[in-house]
Amino acid sequence: MRWVEDWETGLPVLSFELQEFIDAGDAVVAVILLKARGRDSTIDVERQDAIVYRFRNGRVIRFDYYNSRQQGLEAVGLAEPS
Repeated sequence: MRWVEDWETGLPVLSFELQEFIDAGDAVVAVILLKARGRDSTIDVERQDAIVYRFRNGRVIRFDYYNSRQQGLEAVGLAEPS
């Protein structure tokens, strides 16, 4: 939560838009579109990130944030050719 709070301080215009879920067995890759603008900037930034949720017995036991869809897919062994 601290990480998100720090982002919100520096990026007052910040949104996450879900683009897709990818089933990876005991994990799910959530691909999101991050949109942001810095506090003192007029430049908009968009990038595609991923969150990997790992499950055990139907419960999330861990999640990891990745700076690209490709990194998320690599984390679960579903890497696409670069």
